[in-house]
Amino acid sequence: MGFKRLPKYRKNIWIVTLLGAAAYLVLNLVFLDVQIGEQLYGLIYGVVEGRGDLVPEDSIAILFDGVICIGGLLFWVFFFGQFVLPTHTLRERTSTPPLIFKLLTGGEKGPAIFIRDGKKVERLEESERKGAGMILLDSASAAVLTKKGKFSRAVGPGLVFTRKNEIIAHTVDLRTQVREIGPAPDDRFFFKTGETDPLAELPNSRREREARRMQTSGLTRDGIEVIPTITVIFKLDAEAGEGKSQFGYREESVKKAVWHQAIVPGDAPGTRQTVAWEWLPAHLAADLWREYLRKYKLNQLFNITEAESSGGTGSRFDQTAFKRITETITARLSEPYVEMMDDVGQPTRQREKSHEYELLKDHGIQVISVQINELHLKDEDTLIKRWDATWLQQAAVQASNTSKRHQLRVRKGEEQAAKEFAISAVGQLYRDLTAPTPTRPGPAATLRRLLRSTQSSVVRNTMMLEELSEERAHLDDILKWLSNTKHGADE
Repeated sequence: MGFKRLPKYRKNIWIVTLLGAAAYLVLNLVFLDVQIGEQLYGLIYGVVEGRGDLVPEDSIAILFDGVICIGGLLFWVFFFGQFVLPTHTLRERTSTPPLIFKLLTGGEKGPAIFIRDGKKVERLEESERKGAGMILLDSASAAVLTKKGKFSRAVGPGLVFTRKNEIIAHTVDLRTQVREIGPAPDDRFFFKTGETDPLAELPNSRREREARRMQTSGLTRDGIEVIPTITVIFKLDAEAGEGKSQFGYREESVKKAVWHQAIVPGDAPGTRQTVAWEWLPAHLAADLWREYLRKYKLNQLFNITEAESSGGTGSRFDQTAFKRITETITARLSEPYVEMMDDVGQPTRQREKSHEYELLKDHGIQVISVQINELHLKDEDTLIKRWDATWLQQAAVQASNTSKRHQLRVRKGEEQAAKEFAISAVGQLYRDLTAPTPTRPGPAATLRRLLRSTQSSVVRNTMMLEELSEERAHLDDILKWLSNTKHGADE
């Protein structure tokens, strides 16, 4: 690069440097009457002969000044370089001076790129630079670098120095991601008799609408098409605060997400394209939606089924088949083991390994939740009329389920209360029997310990103290009787 093509700031630096060197020579030649030729000859002669006494003193002084000048340049570049860039470690500080010298001398420069929220912020053609450079990533960003067409490493938040020919292949947003597939809000697929498709004269728009339709379209067991909008919330697998990021950065997860991106056939024959990692959870959810939808008939999707009278868990009460599908899809994507369903949508009470969870784990992705909304039905009006005709029956089923849920909670409460009372009553006796030197109390002493433990439980619980005031008086009387008749009581 010629001097005229240098940026203005580089020209200024070189001008000041040359003026300083010229001033130094003028001071030595004019004012100190130093003969450069003689000094140079004496220096070379002394070095060749290996005799330091033949080297002129002025040459030694000039060499010393040169060493001081170069050493000072290196020191101050190193010193101020750590303030030019946001360096924190010794390795980052020692990597800064070479970049500054390349910038000053016109050597092969590398990129200087800022990545914010997973997006590159750079000047035009900055990524095309092949030299060693730097990348500054905020706490919500990560990136995968390549070198000569091969993945080299993943980098996370902070300052990163790139090597020669190392470029950014992919950027990653570490924040919680939301991806939605399926119909757009204004899409319509089914029309009544006499209605006209507004996209009839727009073949490209119709093609795009059909592509969105096929993303989530599924058939019920009785052959009715249902087209929902599926939303998946997920993030890269990492703990909050990990890797100098409040959102969590784990190098292995970033590598898995980018390196394992799927390859699918392209639109043109013989071509292929890459599916971005952030769309994998949504497509898996759509596949699971089709799998579970075909287990139910249309009229089963939104009907509340009768809850089991025994053995229920509570989570199955007042559930429609549609809600059960949504919860099962979420479990398949976020849990290692899930309860399976038979061919008609009934739980088998068997838990099996989730292959979808394993696949997402292999891609470094953690699913948080799945939402299925905005259903498009061909017989939507018929479904509404059917629901109007059966709403009273559904209300009765829901009331029955509510009653069963209440009974189940009462039974569980009674069992829990009996368990807590038993533990409290035998507490003191258990400690005596399990002490390092256990005691073996007789019948009267055993009864006394049980009564005192029960009395303490009543006193500590203010609600029980108010309700059991009469019982507490009986406990006091029994304890007094035991104290007064302790002689012979054990007999």
